[in-house]
Amino acid sequence: MTPAMHPSVTAICLTADRQAQTDRAVASFLAQTYKQANLLIYDTGKKPYRLECLGSSRIVIVRDGPEMSRPIGAMRNVANSVAVASDILLHMDSDDWSGPYRIQDQVQTLINSGKECVGYRSVLFYRSVLAKDREGAGGKIQYQSIHAVGEAWAYHNINPVYCIGASFCYWRKVWERQKFREDLPGPERGMGEDKEWLNHVDSQGAPDPLHTGFDINLVCEIHGGNTMKYVLDDESRGPTGWKRQPSWDAKLQSIMAL
Repeated sequence: MTPAMHPSVTAICLTADRQAQTDRAVASFLAQTYKQANLLIYDTGKKPYRLECLGSSRIVIVRDGPEMSRPIGAMRNVANSVAVASDILLHMDSDDWSGPYRIQDQVQTLINSGKECVGYRSVLFYRSVLAKDREGAGGKIQYQSIHAVGEAWAYHNINPVYCIGASFCYWRKVWERQKFREDLPGPERGMGEDKEWLNHVDSQGAPDPLHTGFDINLVCEIHGGNTMKYVLDDESRGPTGWKRQPSWDAKLQSIMAL
């Protein structure tokens, strides 16, 4: 990538009462090989996030009230509106871990592809809980599985334009044209804003990252407080869906340990 092709990037980290998880996301940001990037932590938790790694001028924290005050789409729009100096916006949520080459690879893909948004249509997931009850707008929600803590799973989608929301990387000017929906129905803060947004942009999902061996760019965590209800007991047998990845258990346990 030539010097003229190093656009400025802001990685957007949504967090709420996840000190240890956010510390892990921050550490993965600081390890990125692409240095023309800043991290904006958008904190809506009851207890403010404390940045433990002092001295980084590339990290900004924005506090904005209690977690349930805004739907996810509104949170993304508010956070993106703060990142006014960046050419590219990238999702790096607090419950995810990004490999050191992720920003570099995604920026290069965004430039080379000519697309408005790029991401991954296949992602590794790490299960950190078995079951948890939590109150949502629609009442109590049960997260449960017969599977064990520490298991690795992979989600794969064969649609070439599909990108998992946690992996979005897009031009800021595209978001300025097409904001995230803030009024989507749903039991948990209007979830689904990422999938709906893709319907209005020119996107491209990267192929299966499992083909790259251990050089992985993104691991998401299933922890019982996710905005989506990951129920893995009914393992998908088709080309799109969930698959157990037992050979990845030890590697993900090492990466995602808190």
